Amino acid sequence: MTIRHLKIFVEVCRANSITKAAENLNMAQPAVSNAIKELEVFYNVKLFERMNRRIYITSAGEILLNYANNILLQFTEIRQVIQDSAPSPIRIGCNVTFSENYLPDIISGFVELHPDIPLYIKTQNSKQIEEELLLNNLDFAIIDNPDTHAKIKSHLIQKENIIPVCSEKYFQKYFSYAPKSDTTATCSISDFSHLPILVREPGSGLRHIVDNTFYSYHVSSVIAAESISNHSLINLCLSGAGILFLSEKLAKELLANTPLISLNIKECQLTRTYYLIYHQNKYLTSYMKDFIHYFKICHKATL
Repeated sequence: MTIRHLKIFVEVCRANSITKAAENLNMAQPAVSNAIKELEVFYNVKLFERMNRRIYITSAGEILLNYANNILLQFTEIRQVIQDSAPSPIRIGCNVTFSENYLPDIISGFVELHPDIPLYIKTQNSKQIEEELLLNNLDFAIIDNPDTHAKIKSHLIQKENIIPVCSEKYFQKYFSYAPKSDTTATCSISDFSHLPILVREPGSGLRHIVDNTFYSYHVSSVIAAESISNHSLINLCLSGAGILFLSEKLAKELLANTPLISLNIKECQLTRTYYLIYHQNKYLTSYMKDFIHYFKICHKATL
């Protein structure tokens, strides 16, 4: 058994397919199949059940996957630990909203204090970033609503309100009363039933909050558009296509510069929480500790 075997096995588990794993690893499918067979012979167990052209991991496979992930994590970090005096970039994943609204100021401050520490930033939705962290493709992640995963350490760093906004044209069409002011109106959560809304893609933290809020209040809205791009959704909102849910910082900027109306929901306030997360078995170099310390200073986080 070699590190190569474990890497192949972990990728097959992640892709849930030998064919897809072979494509991702740029290998021939028979080579991937042979590596799995060699592991099964080595441990004298079946790692996957094969039914109807699909594979299902066995209980023995689950045990090996847990160990393989930890071994690969430590193996990858050996070089980083040895080369701590000449740092590799700290790899930071961040969800879209935090990346757009808060990360630039944080990173510029960190670079000013630690110009010798290189950084690599990757922006995706919260679900994708968390998956990248578990695969050790990232050192840290900043997301909201992290899964309660036993291998992840999470620390609250920031909270903010979520503000629904719509155009004046949209408000006049769907609401029977006048707004409280030119920029603000009060509404009920029930008003959102069957109304067109504009939302981020599934997997994003903001989408998770909106879906859970509507579900808890038994509200059925109509998704008029979903996108990975906040800019695209803002333009649709300005055109009167639907209600858009935005971070408070971005909403305030738009309300000050565009003809949008913010909606105050009487029954509830949507709130978003951001967390700094990393793998519990992560070896923290001195540079990574500097990064965590900087977050303590910036956000007074309980790290």
